[in-house]
Amino acid sequence: MAAANGVISRNRQRKGKDLWTRNQAGELVSVYIADDEYEEARFILDKIREHDRDLADYAIFYRTNAQSRILEEALSRQGVPYVIVGGFRFYDRAEIKDLLAYLRVINNPRDSISLLRIINVPTRGVGKKTLEMLKDLAAEKACSLGQAVELWLDEGSGTGKARQALADFVRQIHRWRQLQGQVSVGDLLQEIIAATDYHNWLQRGSNRHLYDSKKENIAELFNSIISWERNEEQPSLAGYLESVALISEVDREAPEQSRVTLMTLHGAKGLEFPVVFMAGMEEGLFPNRKCYNRDAEMEEERRLCYVGMTRAQEKLYMIASRSRQFQGVRNENKPSRFLLDIPRELIDAQASGASGHRPAYRTRKPEQYSSPGREGPAASAPSRRSKSPQPSSTTEFAIGSKVQHPVFGPGVVAAAEGSGKDAKLVIIFRDRGRKKIALQYASLTKG
Repeated sequence: MAAANGVISRNRQRKGKDLWTRNQAGELVSVYIADDEYEEARFILDKIREHDRDLADYAIFYRTNAQSRILEEALSRQGVPYVIVGGFRFYDRAEIKDLLAYLRVINNPRDSISLLRIINVPTRGVGKKTLEMLKDLAAEKACSLGQAVELWLDEGSGTGKARQALADFVRQIHRWRQLQGQVSVGDLLQEIIAATDYHNWLQRGSNRHLYDSKKENIAELFNSIISWERNEEQPSLAGYLESVALISEVDREAPEQSRVTLMTLHGAKGLEFPVVFMAGMEEGLFPNRKCYNRDAEMEEERRLCYVGMTRAQEKLYMIASRSRQFQGVRNENKPSRFLLDIPRELIDAQASGASGHRPAYRTRKPEQYSSPGREGPAASAPSRRSKSPQPSSTTEFAIGSKVQHPVFGPGVVAAAEGSGKDAKLVIIFRDRGRKKIALQYASLTKG
């Protein structure tokens, strides 16, 4: 309580009152600085094993839904059952299921279930009557839904908007199948999103906060692809989809099992758990960078932190990562200002790779939080094998030089940054506009 009061006391609009408890003074708040989001997840798993309590005693809180992906995968791989409260598992979220369905249809032309999901997503004018007719045709001909669509088009049946929409859709699917194996899975997914105008479709059907959450989930899907590809000597679309299937099918049975609870901080109010982990305690993530110049929203972020801290009945862990990946770019991060609001005598602080090390928490200076983080050459996600071939150097592509991308077409290099695996180019493509490309996966040619 004293640690949480230290955080909330900095809110200017709050009346000066502190929560208190009849319980005796408990353990210190454990603050851990991990190298990256993968080590953050490993640290949490290690502590769960170390405490050896009923799994229902543990809760993991995070600021954004997208953060759950790595935590879910870490728990699943170790066979630790979990439940997400107030939301869906990462791979069960609508936007993730949509995009994976596109990849599955490209990989397997006979996947009728995935095709049925995306045949009118985004909306392309294929109505229920047309869909029912196509399903009946598939049953009559004992073929897949995709084959039924092509049969219907070949026979010249139907007219108008639905026919044209399906013809365009089939052409797109065929083109993406031709790209399969020629480009990375991430580039293929980028092409799908751009060609279908998926982001704009999502935005039209969502309020701002919901769209922001969906956009963050899609960015995290790209992170999952990039991390997977780095660990594979011969990455392929089929291999990635198989890895997703394995992860998402773990822990589907025995719902009566005791489970670790995962949830966003927004969903934590009114709940209590013996042991609480607060993940992602970094500037730019929590507090969210969108709140930096908005006093009321920053105070709401601090209240969220206070709520999360006060959900812990016995033990509280707060974890920050020195670096975190976003859309293929690894950013260096500073610890959240909320960690520095906690009185130093109430903290047991440790950092990755320094057992027993207690880093000093200095008094904050206003300029300390002038920027949420910077791009830097931080270590990438842990890799079992080095990827071959090694990425090209940005020096091979001078600013102003013309390049050709297998998906985005011709473009001109506008800027270059990073080196090695972190090398990136900003390219202005003739037909697709400005994009930042990870050089390791770009398959660029000069000319």
